Amino acid sequence: MVAFTPPARRSYSPRVDNSLGICFKTGADHAVVADGRHLVHRRDMVCVRPPGCVWSSDTELNRFTTINIGPELLPEAGSLGPMTFLPRRGIFRARPLIDSLISADSPLALDEIVAAVMEALLTAGAPVSDEWRGTEGHRHAAAHARDYLHSKLDASPTLDEIAVAVGMNKFVLLRRFREAFRVTPHEYLVMARLGRARELICRGWTPSEAAAAAGFADQAHLTRWFRRNYDMTPARYRREVWSAHTVPGLILR
Repeated sequence: MVAFTPPARRSYSPRVDNSLGICFKTGADHAVVADGRHLVHRRDMVCVRPPGCVWSSDTELNRFTTINIGPELLPEAGSLGPMTFLPRRGIFRARPLIDSLISADSPLALDEIVAAVMEALLTAGAPVSDEWRGTEGHRHAAAHARDYLHSKLDASPTLDEIAVAVGMNKFVLLRRFREAFRVTPHEYLVMARLGRARELICRGWTPSEAAAAAGFADQAHLTRWFRRNYDMTPARYRREVWSAHTVPGLILR
């Protein structure tokens, strides 16, 4: 959930939210009480409010943009420390983050955006648990995750499902996967699906048939990714393949 507020003086009585709150503010400093601690949200700082935090405030004239990420997308309870304030510069900008959250086209893509947010907060100094930092081993987790993705080309696995399959914290797994393959699991899954779709088109399948078999929602979904990666539509690719008199069984690259 995203909330935009115009400049106004506001008071917030004590409340508890189960979501992770990331509040971008401009305007004067104002006092905040969080879990009994008296804090100050300073000008142009980002407030990071963990789930379960008891907080209240009496603000001056300010403008807020708040992003609330639900508990189903977050690490396990206890992964995040108390309310903290981080320098706005160098974390991320609110609008591109909001746009990416809205445009995410699969549960896995949404998981990865949230994971990127968590990674940015960690890098900026937000307190998190040792487990989330990734102190455990699992040398082969990335390879196991890759194999799992290949077995799920026609499904829409979430990061949670992949993590359970390989027995690793999902945020640690995402970090290890990027280190191993230089792409995220979602990017890898899309590339594997595109490869499968190209193979089927080369064998004579129509774009709509290839889209369904490769795990895309429909032909339009395949076309969008196909054009983004190959600068042409699947239909044009099919015409060019067959105009080249492809030998049966040969896949053009």
